[in-house]
Amino acid sequence: MEQLGSSQLRSALREAEHLRLTDPLTLQDLANRYPRRPGLKAIRALLAEARIGARIIRSELEERFQDFLIRAGLPLPRTNVVIEGFEVDCVWPEQA
Repeated sequence: MEQLGSSQLRSALREAEHLRLTDPLTLQDLANRYPRRPGLKAIRALLAEARIGARIIRSELEERFQDFLIRAGLPLPRTNVVIEGFEVDCVWPEQA
């Protein structure tokens, strides 16, 4: 079985959320129910990211930028937001 890196796993989870195939609460419940499953450390890290505000994103560049922000401990933006009729990739409304 091939193992995914953290960014690949994050992308897969976000794509599943985008397609409405799962939700973070269900994943948290499964992590709690099966605490010794392989790969659970990576899943728990993704769930922690979701708690700090990681958002659904649509492109590899957005994924890499959000990963950079998480690793740097910087505030996460709202993503793919419509402002005055235009969709923007990132916005930090708290910083305005």
